[in-house]
Amino acid sequence: MKVLAFKILMTKDQTILYEEYNDMFLYGSLHQHEEVQISLIVKRSGNLLVGLA
Repeated sequence: MKVLAFKILMTKDQTILYEEYNDMFLYGSLHQHEEVQISLIVKRSGNLLVGLA
């Protein structure tokens, strides 16, 4: 499966970005980015792939 390069868009005065998802799927494809991502999954089941490239 191909891993997509991704850039989190923020303004210069932002230090943190908060997003809330209520969809069935969190992300539709594998992705990677330089920014640190902290995720809280309250209630779901499935697979989570985490790694450093």
